[in-house]
Formats: sequence, structure tokens, C-alpha cells
Amino acid sequence: MSQSSSSSVPPPTNSLVTPLLTDLYQLTMAYAYWKSGMQSDPAVFELFFRKNPFGGEYTVFAGLDEAVRFLANFRFSESDLAYLRGCPALAHCEPAFFDEYLAGLDCSEVTVLALREGSLCFPRVPMLVVEGPLGIAQLLETTLLCLVNYPSLVATNAARMVVAARGTGMRDAVAGLSEGGLAHRSPGRVAATAATSSTTSSTAVLLPSLHLPLLQLSLMGPSQHLPYLPRQRRADPHRTSQRLAQRQKVHRDGVDPLHPQQNLVDRPHPAQKREHR
Repeated sequence: MSQSSSSSVPPPTNSLVTPLLTDLYQLTMAYAYWKSGMQSDPAVFELFFRKNPFGGEYTVFAGLDEAVRFLANFRFSESDLAYLRGCPALAHCEPAFFDEYLAGLDCSEVTVLALREGSLCFPRVPMLVVEGPLGIAQLLETTLLCLVNYPSLVATNAARMVVAARGTGMRDAVAGLSEGGLAHRSPGRVAATAATSSTTSSTAVLLPSLHLPLLQLSLMGPSQHLPYLPRQRRADPHRTSQRLAQRQKVHRDGVDPLHPQQNLVDRPHPAQKREHR
């Protein structure tokens, strides 16, 4: 496992990733710890899963970069605290819980041990181990689950597609299908896709928070987005799409645009044994 520390780390890519990206349960538990004087007790939390996704035999770990960004910049803002004070579900909390405890919380006493980004991981084996004071460690749980679970699913699915494509080359087209592709830049790259439609993803050569080198991706536009030719008669869309895809097979959702009826990723009948796991 690799150990990370917070020092001049940029904030999370998604501005919605703040200490408020959590469950009410975590806040009420933190209040119970604070009320009982247990908020500083040492604690260890492990982030793991119980079953591999897609019926497979492995999972690709991803999301560590965003998790490090979140931990390094964890701090309740004044607007966050004002919102929490006004929540009816927290009306029973003493003002000092907000003004003294939450207002001063950060991750300076938190240590995180993690698998290396892109590592294969397996059920019940921790991907992250969080050590620190009980109160702050509890508040990190939901956010870390959000930042690791989905990217790991994306990376695992992409890796399975790369294996199923048998070396023909895969690329992602997430920029038009998600939040600009930025939040998913890491998962697609650890899955070893050959190219990307995201201009930003093609320029980044490492995970900025961890300085881990990754694959350099070629920049390629999806053939499904037909070019618009101003002041010229529009070419037949189907023939244009065919010409653009002649030199390469473009995979989007596992479908070859030249033969959309053929799925490049084998999807056997449920009664048949899975070939790629």
C-alpha cells in the first residue's frame, strides 16, 4: 500500500465534493461522539467491497486522486456551518458543536493507506485504510465511498472491454456522456484504453495529486459526432460515418459503428459460461 500526505494539493475536480457530501447519519454520529467526549479517540476505518462487479473475478481500484484532493482540503466553510445550524434534523445539537468542533476540523491528524491507483483488488481486501480521531474519520466515510466506488466501477468495466476487444484498441468517449470527462479521467486511463475524446484527458500525463505516471492517450473524436460543413451540401450521414471509421474501429458502448448490429464485447446468454471475467 502507498501512504499519502496532504501538502499543496489542489481541491477536488468537482466543486460539489465538500464536507457536506455526506449522510445525516455521519453528522449525528459525530455529534454523539462529541457529546460523549469520544471525538478524539483513535479509530481505524477500512473501505472494502463484498462482491466483484459485473459477475467478474477482479476489480480495478480507481478514484484515489480525487480522494486525496478531498482529504487535503477538508474544511467546513462558514456557509456550510450556517446551513447545518439551520437544519431541523440537527436542531438539538448544541451551538458549540458547530462553532467550536466542526469549525476547527481538518484532516491533519488523519493517515490514509491505499492501494496504488490501477491495482487489482478483491472482495473484503481494504482499498483504503483511514486512521485518525473517531469524529473526523466518521465524517469521511460517505464521501470516500462516493469517490472510490463509482470510479472503480468505470475502470473495471473499461478493463473488461479492453480484454474482450482482444487487442483491437479501445477508447473512451466520456466527455459527452458525463461531467466533462474530468471526474472520470483517471478510471479510463488506468484501464489502459488506447485513446480518448476528451482534450483535457489527452494532455494530462499523470495524476496531479499523487504524481503517478499513467498512459499517454491519443486524442480522437468519436465518429458518431458527424462533422458539419458550412456553405456546402451535407454529405450522406451514413457514408460519412463509414469513411471516418475506415482506418480504425471506434468503440462506444461496445458497438462497431460500421456494423452496429454486432456487439464487440461478447455478451453470452445468461445460461452460457462467461468468457471474460
